[in-house]
Amino acid sequence: MSKNRYSEEEAVQKPAGELLAKLGWDVQYCFDEEKLGLYGTLGRESYHDVLLRRDLESALTELNEWMDEADVAEAIKTLEHTFVGDSLLQINEAKYNMLRDGIPVRKLNADGTPRTELAQIFHFTIPFVSCSCVPCGSPALT
Repeated sequence: MSKNRYSEEEAVQKPAGELLAKLGWDVQYCFDEEKLGLYGTLGRESYHDVLLRRDLESALTELNEWMDEADVAEAIKTLEHTFVGDSLLQINEAKYNMLRDGIPVRKLNADGTPRTELAQIFHFTIPFVSCSCVPCGSPALT
């Protein structure tokens, strides 16, 4: 990416990242520097991985004490799933609703009847408890 003072990086990404850092967010500048892999910079295998699974799993576990490993996997699968026939607008609305309200996870009551719990990703009353990693300049996001 160009280091020109009129570049998008200098005009938008850098100031936005600095502001988020002042607010307590973990800001990662990853363009051309991200190390891929489970133990890489953001924990993703390729630039096509949109969800930062490591941070998502951590947020789900921290904010939803009732969840076990299988519940976390189901929540991530539900968040990643899209219906082929849905428009981009419908997909976006469904994802937004899950991020805002919680991801539906199926559980069984003691008597075997099914119920749905909503797994929270963000703690809206204490926002900085949320998963707050911002991958600035990531090739998948630019």
